[in-house]
Amino acid sequence: MARYLIADQLGSFVVGDTPVLTVELVDESGTPVSLDGATGVTALLDGDAVTASISGDEIVVTIESALTEGVRWLSLTVASETEQVGADPAPLVVEAPNGWHSLASARAEWRDAPELDVQLYAVLEVAREQCVEYGPVRADGESIPFTWRQAQIMQARNVWNSAKTDPATSGLGGEDFVIRPFPMDQTIRLILRPKRAIGAIG
Repeated sequence: MARYLIADQLGSFVVGDTPVLTVELVDESGTPVSLDGATGVTALLDGDAVTASISGDEIVVTIESALTEGVRWLSLTVASETEQVGADPAPLVVEAPNGWHSLASARAEWRDAPELDVQLYAVLEVAREQCVEYGPVRADGESIPFTWRQAQIMQARNVWNSAKTDPATSGLGGEDFVIRPFPMDQTIRLILRPKRAIGAIG
């Protein structure tokens, strides 16, 4: 059965946003889909129904409930009098301002960062979790040191380079893609846990 694809990235958002998305569809060859003859459209965000309507050859999706942190998946089904055609799920990245790198700040420092928002978000999250696990325990509400942000982006590069060369990794962007942690090198470990001088000069 033929399926549609959402033409472009849906973008990145911040926790609490209630965006209105304008979506264009393409077929499996990348050709824009005409919605002439479409009788309706249904939209699901992580399996929950959201408001959607057809405007010319575009679909307008209105998300009324505040977005929560993580990767949310939007799927669409277009109906006509003769058939229903689904569109493969597409991701929305929802970030929480927390002192760690955002997509924008990471791209400002990492020239070759992954182009897809969902890929970059995934490697940043894996790297962040590894930094938290290895670094000293921090008090609730304590700000993230600048050096930890640097460690995060260094580790994110390592994770991404490992994913690109891992034959077991496929898709790197589909709904079921997996980004695996990558061992930290000594430089990153020392950023998170600097060695302290022992003794003192009298």
